[in-house]
Amino acid sequence: MVSTDHHLARCLTYIDLNMVRAGVVKDPAIWSESGYAEIRNGRQRYQLVDRRTLAALLELSTLGDVRLARQSWIKASIEQKMLTRDTCWTEWLAVGSAEFVEEIKGGLGIRGRHRDVRNAGRECILRENEFRWGSLQSKSGL
Repeated sequence: MVSTDHHLARCLTYIDLNMVRAGVVKDPAIWSESGYAEIRNGRQRYQLVDRRTLAALLELSTLGDVRLARQSWIKASIEQKMLTRDTCWTEWLAVGSAEFVEEIKGGLGIRGRHRDVRNAGRECILRENEFRWGSLQSKSGL
C-alpha cells in the first residue's frame, strides 16, 4: 500500500474496530455483519464488499493481499490499544489528502461554502466553520 491510500486504510480499520470499541466482541472477525469479517471469512451470498475495487483502491494485487493487510492493521491497532473514539472519523466531513478534501468540498456546491479545509497533521480535513456556528448560536441564544 502506498501512502496515498493511508487514509482509506485508517478509515477501514476504524470502522472494523467499532464493535470492539463498543465491547461487543474482542475480534472484529467475530462480528459477521462487518466488512472485515466478509473479507476475512468470505461470503458467497449477499456479498457487500466489492473486493476487486477495494484491492485496486488499496493498490493491492489480490484478495489474499487485502486480507493480510487488513489483519495486520487490526492486529496492530489492538496491540497498540488504539481503541478509543477518534474525532477524525466521527466529527469531520472528509479526511484525506488536500486534493481529496478539496474535491469533496467542491462537490458540496453551495453547501461547502462555509466549510473549512484544514491541515490536521497527517491529513487534511473538511469541517464546519466554527466561527460561523458560534455566531449563529450566540444570535439564537443557544
